[in-house]
Amino acid sequence: MARAIEELKSPLVKGPIVQASPRYRAGATIRQLVEEGVLSRQWLERNFGDTFGVDRALYAHQESAVRKAAGQGRNIVVATGTGSGKTESFLIPILDELFRQKERGELGPGVRALLLYPMNALANDQLRRLRELLQHSPDITFGRYTGETPDSRRKGEQALRNWFPDEPILPNELLGREEMQASPPHILLTNYAMLEYLLLRPTDSPLFDPKGELGWRFVVLDEVHTYDGAMGMEMGMLLRRLLDRVQRGPGSIQGIATSATAGGPGDRDAIARFADDLFGLRFEWQAADPGRQDVIVAEVEPPVLPLPGEEVDLEAAADDRSPGALERLLADPRVQAVVTGLAERPLSLDAIARLISDPPRKTLAVRLIERLGSEQHPQTGAPALRARYHTFVRSPESVDVCLRRHADGLPRVFLEPQRHCPECGEDAPVSELAICRRCSQWHLRGQRKTDGENRDRLVRASDLDDTVPAIRYLAPATGPEPNEDNDDEPAPTVEGELLAPPEPEKLLAFCLGCAREVQGNSCDCAQPNVVTAKIAERTKSLAYRCVNCNAPSSQGGLRRLRLGTDAPPAVVASALFDALPRGERRPRFLSFADSRQDAAFFAPYLERTYGRAARRRVMLQALRKAWDDARGLGVRLESLVPYMEPLASELGFPGSNGDALKLSQTLKGWVLAELTAIDSRQSLAGVGLAARRLARPKDWEPPRALLQAPWSLTPNEAWWLIQALLRTLLDDQVVTVPSGVSLTDPVFNPRNKPVGFRERGGESRPNLILKGWLPGRDSGTNARVDLLVRVLERTAPGMDPAERRETAVRSLEGLWKYLMKPGGPLAGAIERTSGRQVGQYYQLRFDSWEFVPPSDLFRCDLCGTVEHGAVRGVLPLVPLPRNRSSVRRL
Repeated sequence: MARAIEELKSPLVKGPIVQASPRYRAGATIRQLVEEGVLSRQWLERNFGDTFGVDRALYAHQESAVRKAAGQGRNIVVATGTGSGKTESFLIPILDELFRQKERGELGPGVRALLLYPMNALANDQLRRLRELLQHSPDITFGRYTGETPDSRRKGEQALRNWFPDEPILPNELLGREEMQASPPHILLTNYAMLEYLLLRPTDSPLFDPKGELGWRFVVLDEVHTYDGAMGMEMGMLLRRLLDRVQRGPGSIQGIATSATAGGPGDRDAIARFADDLFGLRFEWQAADPGRQDVIVAEVEPPVLPLPGEEVDLEAAADDRSPGALERLLADPRVQAVVTGLAERPLSLDAIARLISDPPRKTLAVRLIERLGSEQHPQTGAPALRARYHTFVRSPESVDVCLRRHADGLPRVFLEPQRHCPECGEDAPVSELAICRRCSQWHLRGQRKTDGENRDRLVRASDLDDTVPAIRYLAPATGPEPNEDNDDEPAPTVEGELLAPPEPEKLLAFCLGCAREVQGNSCDCAQPNVVTAKIAERTKSLAYRCVNCNAPSSQGGLRRLRLGTDAPPAVVASALFDALPRGERRPRFLSFADSRQDAAFFAPYLERTYGRAARRRVMLQALRKAWDDARGLGVRLESLVPYMEPLASELGFPGSNGDALKLSQTLKGWVLAELTAIDSRQSLAGVGLAARRLARPKDWEPPRALLQAPWSLTPNEAWWLIQALLRTLLDDQVVTVPSGVSLTDPVFNPRNKPVGFRERGGESRPNLILKGWLPGRDSGTNARVDLLVRVLERTAPGMDPAERRETAVRSLEGLWKYLMKPGGPLAGAIERTSGRQVGQYYQLRFDSWEFVPPSDLFRCDLCGTVEHGAVRGVLPLVPLPRNRSSVRRL
């Protein structure tokens, strides 16, 4: 099946496609525009740090935008590419107007410019730019007013510290709604949805007060191309309502729009008409009249290349840094073909490889592009080639399959829903694939319906039908879908269900050629292919179990192959980001999505998943160094943090800017989150890179009952069993929290409240979760009962199942007394706590657990679960059916 997916004509990933960043034509400097009188002299008297260099040349299109907007007061559309400085094209005119009002003594409170963004993420990015630009201009105020903006400044400052701890808090940035309503900022940032609310609410009316001649001057729409169709009509009406509220007369409001994808030089007339219709303001494009040209596009310089010369050894030239090496490389006709080709249009990496070598060598193409971008051109002083890599990732709507015999021996796989196989004809059934996330077993998803011959046939279920079946095994079902992204959700222990005994297997004969149940081993269809199939069993919560490893769909089992819009690009982006060379400048990349919602969700998803991987990388490097120093002994949380600090600082994690206490507290949270990892199969322990171990007291002695029948364990086996029982609590985060660590930290999402345990029965409260060491009812079970039952199956195979369960519960009761005995051998590993309304409960002490080097590893052949240590072939996390699993030492 995997080979069939690899052979797809429409791959899931296309690229990389290489795009050269254009070399924009240089224009005037800010100083020159000041000397001409286009800009205020305040530009020369203020400190803008490194953001605006008054003697640094603007791009020609930025100069044109400034002259038209600031010098002529025209409405403009800046339609230039990504990274072309569109922000400066509207910020300079806006700030210039504020500077001139300051010179005239007219700069009082009140909105002068509205910056409207389609997403809060874009507004947040602009805020960082404004903080950097206006940190030395306290007389210019700005603020973001969205649904995330708190009421008071105090809460706003706290939110800013939480989300952006390295950002400065400026007196001229308004952070609360109340202060913006009392004294509106000069520059207001918001989104179109919030703008509609602001226009309606009386408490926000001060934002729209005209203030005579000192009222609103600019309305800026970023990413204006997003406002098309119905959205464009809604935005047009919203802008007209806004202008009706704040416009003081013709020409009192200037409209500025920016877009990287609105169109090119040949579309300027259409772009002007679009902006005119959208804003309700006058935008023009008259080709014969430069004074009536309101659409600004970039002016690009051709690449600077020497005369063609001799071909060089590209393999050697890619690493040659000797004097004159770059000039010789640029004179190579093959390299010139690449540079000029990229100047005209983006090229695939395959196409570039074909231009430079025969047969094509993509690795050499990548090295060549990096070489051209790593050294300054002797004539221009800039890299000879600035390039961006684009990768297009497609998430399948579903994965459908035709399992008939084909000439090449492969099934036919489709990434869109199909009624029938296009190759085999209308009588060829197509079924949707699902996969078990625990053991990777393929399944078919469909509905069993009786056909005209009174035989059950598997037909494709609709996307709205929550049905989950199987491949190699048949699994028709009507249970709820698992969540699209539940990697961060804890796997709950459902009493009496998760670890219930397996029912007898229900097998049937199934023909892959016609998707029908058959009698015997043959079928009379056109392409008979009869296999043995098994119907998936349903749990009490209507989730369906994998027919191979028995994991329910609600707990990491069956899942449709619909990856959503976050996971595939996040995997590609993480891999590309890791491959980027590190130097003085940190690598950056952009990700685009088809909708604002996809883009808004992708950023935090990537930050969460990549951040989790990066944290584990830091932790593993620190562990290996600590193990070397400790000569293989275990390392506890407090001892590990000092090893992590220099690594985290090197990577620039939050708190690594000199605040040693904050960094230490952050790293403690990382280690605690890994010790109680929700995604246990992806944790350091789950992949066999480290093991979690309860520190064993030197004078520890096992309970005598575990050494006797029916257990008959050795002392080491008894220790492993007690440790495994306590680890079932550790996996549920039943642990104390180090000083300075808060469970509200996003690293603990979604388990952001304390968890404790008591002798019997669980309970969930708003600020506390309690687990039961013993099941809450006599007939119930839990992970600890199941573990003991599985060990008894090996130590006392002849025992009756009911007696085995009763023995397991009795032993848990005895172990509870053993653990809670004052001054007992493990009393120091458990902390007693009292809470209002819940009484006394307990938690495992975090400082009693340690990370040790991986050893004594075992893997379940059925589901692939990796564990450190096993007793009689029993692994704590291996799901049912027990009688079909086997464990092998790695």
